[in-house]
Amino acid sequence: MEFIRRFWESRGSEHGTAPSASWEDTGCIALEIETLADILPHRARLLDVGCANGHATFEIAPKVEAAEVVGVDYSEKMIEAARRRLIEERRVKEERLSGGDETPAIPMRFEVADVRNLPFDDHVFDAVYGTRVLINLPTWEEQQGAIEQMLRVCRPGGRVVLMEAFYEPLARLNAARLVAGLAPLAEHDFNRYLKEDRLSSWLKAKGLSFSVRPFSGLYYVGTRLLRELVSGEPIEGYRSPLHDAFLDVEQRYDVAPFSVQQAVTIERS
Repeated sequence: MEFIRRFWESRGSEHGTAPSASWEDTGCIALEIETLADILPHRARLLDVGCANGHATFEIAPKVEAAEVVGVDYSEKMIEAARRRLIEERRVKEERLSGGDETPAIPMRFEVADVRNLPFDDHVFDAVYGTRVLINLPTWEEQQGAIEQMLRVCRPGGRVVLMEAFYEPLARLNAARLVAGLAPLAEHDFNRYLKEDRLSSWLKAKGLSFSVRPFSGLYYVGTRLLRELVSGEPIEGYRSPLHDAFLDVEQRYDVAPFSVQQAVTIERS
C-alpha cells in the first residue's frame, strides 16, 4: 500500500487539477462519468470514494443535482488539487451569482481517507461510489473489506456503485490479441483487477441485490486491438482518431464480453 500511495502522490503532484491525474484515457473517463450520472440517484447526498483530484466529482455533481458531495482519496496531493479546484469553482460561482445566476452551489468538500476505514458514521450517505478504487488494493480480502465499508456508510435503501476493471474481459481481449499476433496487455503493478465470478458469488452469499452494467467493450476492442491492427504499430498513449471514433460508437453500443470497465450497482437493503 505504501508503493501505491507513493504512485498516486506522484500523479497528484505531476498532474494537479488536470483530468489525466487518475488516468490518461480521458475517453474512458468520459464513459465512466456518463454511466455514473445515469446510475446515481438525483438530489442525493453522495460519497465519492477514491475521488483523485475531483475531476469526475465536479462533472457528476451537477448532472445528478446532488444535495451534497463528499470526496475522499488516499493521496494527500490529490486532495490538495481537488481543494484548489473547489476554491476556483466557488470563485466562479460567486461571479455568476453576482451576474444574476440563481442556480445554488452544490455543497462539496474533500478529505484524505482510506477506503478500508472510512471516517464516517453508519448510514449517512444516500449513495456511495468508487471509480477504479478497489483495483488499487493488493488482495481480494482487502477489496472485500473496502466494499463492506462502502456498504456501511450507505443508508438502507441507498446505492453503492463499484466502477471497476475486471480480469475476465481482459483475458478475452488478450485472446483476441493473440489470434491477431499481438502481445498481451498486462495489469499495472498497482492494479489487481476484480474477478467477475468471485465478486458475484460474494455478493450473492451476502444476500445483496445487484446489477452489472458493461460500458466499455467496443471502446476497448477499438483502442486496444483494432488501433494496432489498423496502424500496424504498438499502442502508445490514449489519444488518436480511433479513440474518438470508438468513444462515439461506445456511447450507442457495447460488446459486454470485452468490457474491462464495468459498473456494479448494489442496492443497499
